[in-house]
Amino acid sequence: MNIFNKISMLCISSCIVLISSCGNDSEAVDVIEENTYTSVDCSLLSSELNFISLCMVDPIVVPESNDNMNCQILAFTSDMESQIYILSIGINNTVDVAKSNYEADTQLSIVGAENIETTAVDNLGDEAKVQDYSVEDDNYLYLRIRKSNAVVSITSLLENGQTLCSHDTSEMISLAQQVLDKL
Repeated sequence: MNIFNKISMLCISSCIVLISSCGNDSEAVDVIEENTYTSVDCSLLSSELNFISLCMVDPIVVPESNDNMNCQILAFTSDMESQIYILSIGINNTVDVAKSNYEADTQLSIVGAENIETTAVDNLGDEAKVQDYSVEDDNYLYLRIRKSNAVVSITSLLENGQTLCSHDTSEMISLAQQVLDKL
């Protein structure tokens, strides 16, 4: 599987989660819940995040995600080959919808994945889980977070065991904390 196929598959899976996260509810929401988010500025967020600490340069805002309810940002190592970060943010209509989408996302099965380890992460939003798994020669870290009505996922793909950057849970959590601080 070449790099572009992997990016496409990761983007498609992230988009599915975002689309389900922001779907219209049949119920009208009369009361705005406390601490809910109404929008996300993907371009501003991408320029404010510190990807350099992860050896990533020039994060790319995915063109299809320019509405104010979705955000998807791609970041690559300087060689464009060894590591990829994909950051996806979905603003849901209500906290209950976000909870439901977060739980549905944690149930996704990964085709061909080996040695899946899922760990809860404390002190990161309202709910957070990280998964570490491998497919063929590639290793993935996948961090999912829910804070109020926002659902955030961060995927780190490490290809063929090569990296110029950090590829560990503490770096993922650090990036996630930056995202939550800027929502």
